[in-house]
Parts: sequence; C-alpha cells; structure tokens
Amino acid sequence: MLVSHPHFDHDAVDRAAGSPMVIAEPTDYVLDDVRIRGFMGRHAGVSGAAFGHRNVIFIVETGGLMFCHLGDNSGDLPSELGAELEGLDALMLPVDGSEHILKFAEIDTLIEALRPRIIIPHHYLIPDLTDPDSGLLGLCGWLGTRAAVKEIAGQAIEIRESDVPAVPEVWVFESCAALAQRRRRPV
Repeated sequence: MLVSHPHFDHDAVDRAAGSPMVIAEPTDYVLDDVRIRGFMGRHAGVSGAAFGHRNVIFIVETGGLMFCHLGDNSGDLPSELGAELEGLDALMLPVDGSEHILKFAEIDTLIEALRPRIIIPHHYLIPDLTDPDSGLLGLCGWLGTRAAVKEIAGQAIEIRESDVPAVPEVWVFESCAALAQRRRRPV
C-alpha cells in the first residue's frame, strides 16, 4: 500500500485485508518487475498544515508502463520530478468540482507539462463512500471539459502497453450517469 500523507482519507491502512507492505516515505523499492519511487512533495491547501504539508508523490513502473500518483500534492511539483516523468503513461491526480486540492487550471497545467496518455482522477465525491461532510464535489463538471473520456466498468483494471491510447484520455471508474443514478436510488 502506498500512503501519500497522514490524513484519514489517505492512510487507512488498518482497513486493509491481510498484512500488506506499507510504503509511506520517499524511497526506491524494487521487487521483481515493479519499481516504486517516492518523492517528497508539498500537500496543497490549508488542510495539510496539521502534518507540515507532507505529501509523497509515487512513481510506479511495471510491465513497461509508468504511473504517477500525486496524492494531494500542490500544482508545484518538486523540480527533480521533471526528468523522472519522461514517458509517463498514467497520471493519477486529485480532481473535484469544489477544486479542494487543485484548481482546474492547475490540473490543465500539470497535464500539459507531464503529457500522460491516461489521466485518472481521484479524491472526488462518490455517493455512499465519501464522507458527506468532506466538502468534496463530483467530477462531472470537469469531465465535461475533457475531449476524451473512457468509462471503466468495475473497481479495478489491468493495463497493458497495448491499452495505452495514442491520444490522451481521462479514465474514470464510474460515470456521472451512474453516480447520478446511485444518488436517486432509495436508501
């Protein structure tokens, strides 16, 4: 398990089944064909003040693919990350309608600078999962500004090099239509 920072919605390792290995520090870890590198960044906004704005950005390389998970990092990435992210395949970054962590303009700047071919949003409101007091909103508004959106059925996906699109796409695990349908369902 990768833990970007000590915040209730990012470090609930006690909820994981079994005894997973937990990586919560900037590190370089290799096991078989998986390489995980962590870089110290800076948590965005005021909510990171309680823990010194600590946020670890993770790069995971496996199967010939490179993934970057920003956690709740600000739009200003550590300078050493530029060269490390050459050839980035997938970028996971916080997106929500309240712009709680990143403003939409910051998201656009990161996507333009890093040029990932897959963009996977995280840290947004999911009814029946996200704490309703979080202040987070959904991502339907932001998705409406994207040229290419691919909906992923289920909660997991296996990605091969041949799956990576030539033109950047946003991949979401549940569509806005499905989210709206869940909201209308009686509890």
